[in-house]
Amino acid sequence: MEREWASKKLVCNLVKKEKYELAGYVVLGEKVVFEMYSNWISDTEARTRETSEDNRRRELGYIIEMAKEEIREHRKWQEEVLSSLPRKDDALGLTGPLRLAFADASDARKALLQEVMLAHGKFIEPTCDESFAGEPLHASS
Repeated sequence: MEREWASKKLVCNLVKKEKYELAGYVVLGEKVVFEMYSNWISDTEARTRETSEDNRRRELGYIIEMAKEEIREHRKWQEEVLSSLPRKDDALGLTGPLRLAFADASDARKALLQEVMLAHGKFIEPTCDESFAGEPLHASS
């Protein structure tokens, strides 16, 4: 959680200083987090084929819940940041790098969501948690 708050504070401070490109680079770091969860799920699925079904469910359930929380928090953070950008800077195109970074991170978030839903349906329950069906299919602008 500390890493997340540091990233969020840094982006907030960079936006206040109108350093949108630098803020975008920080946002792109979230892609690595989503890729980490994806790798963790894949590795656990592969490794747990040799373990009991209960252990597989328990370990994947833990990873999936953490990934879901990361997805939720990132989506909320994206909406907060993008909705608070100064309109004049938007009109001048200054916020473009930050918006593009969020769109790119959003694509990675959606890819992780697909993997989470698949793993959840395959290993945890036959049908995935409906609370995640609401993930928007397009990035916020």
